[in-house]
Amino acid sequence: MYRWIIIVFVGLVAAWTYLADKDRFPQDGEPGPFPSDWFMLQRTWPETHLNADRVRQGAEHAARMRRSTLDEDPFWVQRGPTNIGGRVTDIAGHPTNDSIYYVASASGGVFKTVDGGRNYTAITDDLPTQSIGALAINPTTPEIVYCGTGEANSAGFSYFGFGVYKSVNGGQTWQPKGLEESRYISRIAIHPQNPEQIWVAAMGELFAPGGQRGIFYSENGGDTWQQKLFVNDSAGASDVVLHPTNPDIVYAAMWQRVRTPEVRRVGGRWSGIYKTIDRGENWTRLSSGLPPIGENVGRIGLAISHSNPDVLYACYADDPGYFLGVFRSSDAGESWTRTNDSGLDNMYSNFGWYFGNIRVRPDNEDMVFVLGVTLHRSENGGASWNEIGEDVHVDHHALWFDPQQSFRFLLGNDGGFYRTLNNGNSFQDLNNFPAVQYYAGTYDASQPHRLYGGTQDNGTLRSMTGAIDEYERIYGGDGFYTLVDPNNNNYVYAEYQYGGLGRSTDGGEDFSWALNGIDDSERRNWSTPVVFDPANSNTLYYGAQRLYKSTNRAQSWMAISPDLTSGPGQGNLVFGTITTIGISPANSNVIYVGTDDANVWVTTDGGENWTLRNTGLPRRWITRVTPHPTDANEALVTISGYRNNEQQAHLYRTTNQGETWVEAGASLPDVPLNDVLYDPQAINVLYAASDFGIFWSQNYGDSWAALGRGLPPVPTLDMILDNSNRKLIAATYGRSFVTLPLDSLGINRRPIITSRVPEGDPVVVTQHVPVTFRIAAEDPDGDSLRYMWRYHGEILSILDSCILAFGTLGPDCVSVDVSDGFLHTQAHFEIDVVLSSLERSLLPDKISVKAYPNPFNSATRISFILHRTDHVKLDIYTIDGRQAEVLIDGIMQAGEHEISWSPRELSSGIYFARLKSKSSTESTKLHFIK
Repeated sequence: MYRWIIIVFVGLVAAWTYLADKDRFPQDGEPGPFPSDWFMLQRTWPETHLNADRVRQGAEHAARMRRSTLDEDPFWVQRGPTNIGGRVTDIAGHPTNDSIYYVASASGGVFKTVDGGRNYTAITDDLPTQSIGALAINPTTPEIVYCGTGEANSAGFSYFGFGVYKSVNGGQTWQPKGLEESRYISRIAIHPQNPEQIWVAAMGELFAPGGQRGIFYSENGGDTWQQKLFVNDSAGASDVVLHPTNPDIVYAAMWQRVRTPEVRRVGGRWSGIYKTIDRGENWTRLSSGLPPIGENVGRIGLAISHSNPDVLYACYADDPGYFLGVFRSSDAGESWTRTNDSGLDNMYSNFGWYFGNIRVRPDNEDMVFVLGVTLHRSENGGASWNEIGEDVHVDHHALWFDPQQSFRFLLGNDGGFYRTLNNGNSFQDLNNFPAVQYYAGTYDASQPHRLYGGTQDNGTLRSMTGAIDEYERIYGGDGFYTLVDPNNNNYVYAEYQYGGLGRSTDGGEDFSWALNGIDDSERRNWSTPVVFDPANSNTLYYGAQRLYKSTNRAQSWMAISPDLTSGPGQGNLVFGTITTIGISPANSNVIYVGTDDANVWVTTDGGENWTLRNTGLPRRWITRVTPHPTDANEALVTISGYRNNEQQAHLYRTTNQGETWVEAGASLPDVPLNDVLYDPQAINVLYAASDFGIFWSQNYGDSWAALGRGLPPVPTLDMILDNSNRKLIAATYGRSFVTLPLDSLGINRRPIITSRVPEGDPVVVTQHVPVTFRIAAEDPDGDSLRYMWRYHGEILSILDSCILAFGTLGPDCVSVDVSDGFLHTQAHFEIDVVLSSLERSLLPDKISVKAYPNPFNSATRISFILHRTDHVKLDIYTIDGRQAEVLIDGIMQAGEHEISWSPRELSSGIYFARLKSKSSTESTKLHFIK
């Protein structure tokens, strides 16, 4: 049923689909922008690449917040689809149990099945990223599994990874195993004779030189790594294959590619095949019969025959991405011959850098499979090729043979996961896990169980029944915004990339072109915004570089603004576009518009006049403007990109139509925000969707917490609030639709401290004697409690008690913080540190006070002794009883003390120094002579 998609990619399409792909694949031979370009440009502009440390810190902050969710918080509910798959990047199967598979998705993590695909479990939700590039299983101890993070296909909406992770219990738990700077891992290869020997092909940074790139080797199961092959700072390793019986022989494919947010180069002179016969100590570049060294050599995939290791295959793409050939060697790589592959010319379309995988069956050196837009098989070593897999989705990335019966294999592509039991003659769909990548979503207000959404490479999907396994495709291309008229659901609007808007008048069964009046030459975003007027669903707004308005349900459009951007960008990517439109529900004449080049515009008269309102906002891509539900003066803005010196937040709020902006998300993780919503039933409650999960605030953005439980750190690009049913709908990019019942989000209550030991105010303790402090606390909501004892800023304990001895006499303080993960309660123990009874016995029973010299003519020193810490007041009185000066009024420690007194403003005469404590009063006469 996916055959027509193949036609899309090779250029033979119907008229409206052709227009979309004309933008995606320009006809001048240069590849056009793709999802990864749009994704990266959002997060990097105006800089050139992401700072990996900032990404990691943001991911770790988001992870800490997820771990602090409350016990009473509801779980996110999976809403599918599960019958339509998302992009699969790699597959690993159990070597002896054909019911156990591990499936890696591009941005949804790793899924495991133990019953042959009937049920799946997500097993990497606790990792800091859900972007997965490679999987491998220890062949002799299959409970040991390796996961390489960072999808290496250089396209699609995926973050880079944070290295290699290892599980020793079949994916139940994972431990980091290094290569944190590898960014994108394209292959993990384990030697079958010694599974402690592991080879990793790492692509390194995509948008900047440097990093851990090339071939890495571990001989101790990943505990330590050695870099074995590095060619230059812009070339990474796209593949690595091992000789099955000789661990010293390894083949590697290196791929040179350079990307900036506006320019792509996917080939270079350092792209090539390298061989070592001494376990990586020395390498030889193979050349005989292969494409000559040149700037046009692109991505390369490798395969080695296990039945005859002298036979190897290599598939080549060029720069900019066309098919360059499949080559075969029968002498261990010494020489190569191009196979009879003319029938594969269109296999890569013009984006071959997205593929790069070739496989040879382990039991037959002549049975070869090459993966591209389409899937092809040769049964005679490349002498002829046949297309197979016509009953599955296109864009193939993964193939794993069952070692027990190699005619059975697993296949992964942009449409999910499949199995064949007859060497690829037919396939079974094993998609029963949620890995669809949504750009945007909505629901049918008259039938709220019906969900609609635009997806990467799967068009616009909907579920008419609400069942997670009953979704259907209703519109082509890559799907983006979808609108269902809340007053008449016969009217449905759907998009593909660059604003290819369609209009349906029969509930989404058929669509007609809906861009009459919109200038086709205008710049339009990869995800072009289109919205209803909240007061009148006959009226719609569409953002190109100008804002357009339709008052007749998208039958025609008229521009109501000038160009609201700062002009086109540089290079081969579309830039200078409207990215978000916000129509005030309180007043439809108040319209907010955000652009990719940091502009926020406001009109208060329906588009007659526009005012630029970006003063105080960072120079970053505007992802969403959300007007207040009832106040036309207020709105929220979300920002993409990571923080730098000029940017301190990703969320801003205005209460004066953008004249000024204030931060509203300072406590959020430093991760890009993609959407923000007010809760119309509790305006102080806000919801924010980010690249690493969803957060909420109960106090207008002063503090934030992770929202709900069970949602991994998956990018979420769009949220919709079904207020009638009090349900939040999240369109995730990698885990399909999820929803959260908002009525289960009760107002959280603070923990209560019920008892404390020791008692007293202050607590009297003896110097140098350890004291045990303990509290008992309970949470009204039943949440688990966390404790943090502090003394002078240092953390003493995270239990419900601590032990401390005090060295300094006098007043002191110990505090404890009790938290349910969001709200905090504190207790303070005021301390009075005194001498021991023995030390006190050596002091006089009463306080005493003396002065020397006496008489004096300029200053005297008044000394006194205290037998215990006490509140003391030392006053100077005249001979007739009037107070002349206060020298001390406060807590003093036990022991000897001295203070100097200079009566500068007093005349000569007799004075008295009176020392008063809680228990006694003593005086001494002073004779002052000028």
